[in-house]
Amino acid sequence: MAMSDHGRLPFTIDEAIEHLDPDTLSKGDVVVGTLPVGLIAKLQSRGVTFWALDLDMPREDRGESQSRLKLPLAYNARFTCYDVRPQKATQVSGDPEEAPNASQPAISLIPVSSGLVPAALAWLHKPTPQVALLQTMDMQRQGKPDVLKRWFERRSNPPTVVPPFSWDDTSYESLLEGAEQWSTTLAKERRPAVVVHLTGGNKPMSIALLRAFVKKAYAFRDGLSGPYVHTSPSGSRVPHIEDLLSSAYTVEPIRSILNVRDLFELEGFEIVSADSASAGFQKRLGRTAVFDTMMAVDAAHWRSHWYRMLDAAEKLARKDPTKEAWKTGVLNPSKASDTSLVKAKVEPRQASFQYTLSAEGRAAATRLGHALTGDGHIEFKIEGDVLNLVLKVDPSAELNFLKGKWMEYWVARHFEASNVDEWAVGLDVSRGGIRNDIDIAVACGNRLLLVEVKSGQIRGDGKDDSKGAEALYKLDSIAGALGGQFCDRWLVSLNSLTLADRNRAEAQKIQIYAGAELPSLRSAVDAWVEKNRLPRDDSFKPSGFPAPKSRATESKSSTANGRPVRK
Repeated sequence: MAMSDHGRLPFTIDEAIEHLDPDTLSKGDVVVGTLPVGLIAKLQSRGVTFWALDLDMPREDRGESQSRLKLPLAYNARFTCYDVRPQKATQVSGDPEEAPNASQPAISLIPVSSGLVPAALAWLHKPTPQVALLQTMDMQRQGKPDVLKRWFERRSNPPTVVPPFSWDDTSYESLLEGAEQWSTTLAKERRPAVVVHLTGGNKPMSIALLRAFVKKAYAFRDGLSGPYVHTSPSGSRVPHIEDLLSSAYTVEPIRSILNVRDLFELEGFEIVSADSASAGFQKRLGRTAVFDTMMAVDAAHWRSHWYRMLDAAEKLARKDPTKEAWKTGVLNPSKASDTSLVKAKVEPRQASFQYTLSAEGRAAATRLGHALTGDGHIEFKIEGDVLNLVLKVDPSAELNFLKGKWMEYWVARHFEASNVDEWAVGLDVSRGGIRNDIDIAVACGNRLLLVEVKSGQIRGDGKDDSKGAEALYKLDSIAGALGGQFCDRWLVSLNSLTLADRNRAEAQKIQIYAGAELPSLRSAVDAWVEKNRLPRDDSFKPSGFPAPKSRATESKSSTANGRPVRK
């Protein structure tokens, strides 16, 4: 090329290149430009002449594009030929011990937050034998680290939970300082794997952890990962976990892995017992004749009278609560026209009741007779105006079933047919010394559904509050304590609700199925399951609820599994 094409250079330029390969040059060649010192020495050892472009450029102009006219005027541009020879070299090596430290196990760093489900999901999808909880003062006051630690300890193969790391969240700078301390320490320990959970806590916490560990990523080699849990579907993408710290970005679909017990325990609840774990539960679940009879269209005409008959039996049974066996007694009718319970004898394994029947009572008894006697639980005989009723199996539970609990079983059959991950009936739960009973709890796709079931009269009869309002309040308060993000709520009622209760339910985001809406319950169950269902993880296990203590004598085992689990 002509010299004029390159400005006022004291050389004839044959070729302008972006990358220099020293193997293409030989003795007598000339190179002009800027090169690493080591490469200059290599060229000169081959007899190649090198002229360096030297500039006196201030710091603020570095990195900017400069014109060829400005170089000599502003920066005293000049070419200098240096004599470069290597004198001594010291090899730069990596860590002297590059192999992982076998004495230090893989560890997960988990920021503790008010919602613990994402932390549990991330760990279950990528478990480590050791866990460190990052706790702020606020989370410590709420007891959240203790809740998560107890949950870990109850796993079949629990990790070792090391003493928690206190995290100062007064500012982003303090968060970053803590995260950088942990990244530095863990990088030096050379563990086989370090899993940094990026979902827990708040956004500044996630950013601080991400920033601190990205800076040290090279020191972890391929042993660093940072799961971020997306629990809700996004567009066409199902719930998933992104790895934001591994050397290769990955996305893993979330699998269904949390059962009913997990979802309660992650919010600090203890499950005391479940009716669905009792030995007699399965037989009652199969009493379709009772369900069909009680749900029949014409049942509304006699159902309330049947409940009054059973109420009379229960009141007589409770006259002497200190006795294990109920004694024979008489209960006077409240109305002359009403059915009168005249005799009752209840023993641990059998209960006998004798009623005098009114015309309405006879209609109720006749309608139910066939359904009740078909499964061998009950002897049912009408002689004149006298009904002899014998409860032959677990009279206390049977009485409870006939008085209205039958509807919980009827609703539970819908979830059984929909093949959810797990469901349970009649849960007795406790938190902070406060006990609550939950009619039905369902787990599907790591999500919980609470169902309150009402088989009796639920309207307020003109009062400000009603049984419907009480049920709604209960659902709202328990679901709030369980973390609303992962908990849905339904109220299923045999009878209709007031407009006020419906408005209250809508405000609290509680789904209502009552009265004439009950035929649509099955399709609603199927839709909810389809919306939340995820592929089952191979490690999914049923909850294994205890049976109620009062019924433990039904079976030699009082720890039957919660019913049922999806295959």
